[in-house]
Amino acid sequence: MGRSSPAGKTNWGICRSAQLLNKAVLLLLGLMLLVVALKSFFGVRIEDVTRDLFHASERALGPQIHRYETAMEMGTKPWHNGTWVTRVIQSGCPTRAGGYSVLVTGAAGFIGSFVSQAMVAKGWGVVGLDNFNDNYDPLLKFQREKLMQKNGRIFVVHGDINDEELVKALFEILSFTHVLHLAAAEEGVTADAKGWGSPLSSVRNDIAGLVTLLGACTRASSQPIFVWASSSSVYGLNNGALCSEVDRTDQPNSFYGATKKTGEQILHPYSSLYGLSVTILRLFPVYGPYGRPDAMIPELIESILSGKPIRSMNNGSIKVAVDLSYIDDIVNGIIAALETAPKSKGSNSCSTGKKMLKHQPLRQADQYRVFNLGSGQSVSIDEVITLLEKYLGIKAIRHHDRCQSIEEEEDGLSIDVQPYTRVANLTLAEKYLGYHPKTGFSQGLEKFVFWYHTHRDGERLVQRHFINPSSRFTNLILQL
Repeated sequence: MGRSSPAGKTNWGICRSAQLLNKAVLLLLGLMLLVVALKSFFGVRIEDVTRDLFHASERALGPQIHRYETAMEMGTKPWHNGTWVTRVIQSGCPTRAGGYSVLVTGAAGFIGSFVSQAMVAKGWGVVGLDNFNDNYDPLLKFQREKLMQKNGRIFVVHGDINDEELVKALFEILSFTHVLHLAAAEEGVTADAKGWGSPLSSVRNDIAGLVTLLGACTRASSQPIFVWASSSSVYGLNNGALCSEVDRTDQPNSFYGATKKTGEQILHPYSSLYGLSVTILRLFPVYGPYGRPDAMIPELIESILSGKPIRSMNNGSIKVAVDLSYIDDIVNGIIAALETAPKSKGSNSCSTGKKMLKHQPLRQADQYRVFNLGSGQSVSIDEVITLLEKYLGIKAIRHHDRCQSIEEEEDGLSIDVQPYTRVANLTLAEKYLGYHPKTGFSQGLEKFVFWYHTHRDGERLVQRHFINPSSRFTNLILQL
């Protein structure tokens, strides 16, 4: 929707200043070469000319040049380096007037990398923040970073959301209009379905890191809009066929789900006390290119291709289904959440310097929003495997066990299917975000399988495993 904001105008001005500075540096280098020539032919004193040139540049650029000089002299912290600061500014400045400036945590993650590129395509400025941990192969995260640099010149800061000094520095460099918080306890995402995971890691990333970001937001001179990725795991043991935002969420069945629910509760007072605009997105499972290699669909593909048996744990006669969304649809939903969010309404507090609401209602009804983002459709594990058999041209080796627990299998893959179904009720997202998933599961899975082969295994496996690859996937090549 492209609403203009004071922060957006400020960043637009900063970006223009940075561009001017770069041009001035190039001009100075050219003039220095000219000075050398003058020295050679006319005996002009280089010291006098360079001093005059510097003073002229100083008057033209004002305090901007002082900020870079001071930063470079202060120490070894990255934000003390002028080049680093310049990259943050250039990446975070919108390329069109009125565009947003967004800080994206977890930017090198699956969803973060895709949504960052989508925002840049809209003319928004994006600064990424990611710690590039090794919960799964960091090489994949670096590949996503290269894609972001190639497709949007997005600068991803290598750092942790718990580094309060780093987060503070980013907010001092740029006045962000939005913060999109996607960083999470990585192992919690896949461990969630199995009911285990690291409690300490979940608390550190999903609670402590969240509070660090919220503190920076409330202290900002212009409060940003805050959009946070929660999870469908907050519904826990809720056994409803459709999960609605008003359903109970007090029975988590994983540490990941418990910390996500805690985060949702923490955001309440930040909205009511500080006037922060908060949008919570309960994301259902997502798949697509460059997704996590330890997610269900990639592991199923690997098992089928390698001939390993797939053991599906189920609850007997109960047909268990999952809600799986293609990445493009989730990106569209996140963009809609950023565009439709109301502005934060915090005001200065004289005693603390923090943003607090004064003599106002606690918050308006639309200042704290919760939405499901998923496909709204259910698909059983057996249906997923059947489609994979079709697209791979290989029959899977299946075993069904009446069991609700999961064990490590040395000779095959165990898929844990809990005795409940989580499918997103999208009524609120459709009404307030205009969110309508467009990619059917069969279509999305076909796209993903083709990408998986071409990017992971090369041309040989495409020819070996696909049925009629030239006729079936010609159009897909053009779409990916």
